[in-house]
Amino acid sequence: MSDPATLGWYEANAARYSDSFRHSHSRHLDDFLDRLPPGANILELGCGGGRDSARMAARGFTVDPTDATPGMVAKARENFGLPARVMRFEELHAIEVYDAVWAHACLLHVARVDLPSILAWHALTVQCP
Repeated sequence: MSDPATLGWYEANAARYSDSFRHSHSRHLDDFLDRLPPGANILELGCGGGRDSARMAARGFTVDPTDATPGMVAKARENFGLPARVMRFEELHAIEVYDAVWAHACLLHVARVDLPSILAWHALTVQCP
């Protein structure tokens, strides 16, 4: 659902972009993780260079890092040894597989008209206790 120009920019700039954010995880990530049970299974949408997924794994969570850009997936693997995979939002077909979804600064790339369907679908990926 992201436009080709946006995906192209991230592909062309994957190394520079991921290196500029490599040193520290997102500032709200730990607050998010503190609310989850130990070892929770987390889907990360838009993992970029992998910094947040690496933090999740370091804190003992199971993480499934995904990004729509092959170059970003390559950087997440290279920078942090993560099992990142290429996946666009609309390609997610899991239902009640994850305990949580981390989608930091990536949903802004979804067209407004498509956002309700993306959010409704992703609500199904999270287990409800």
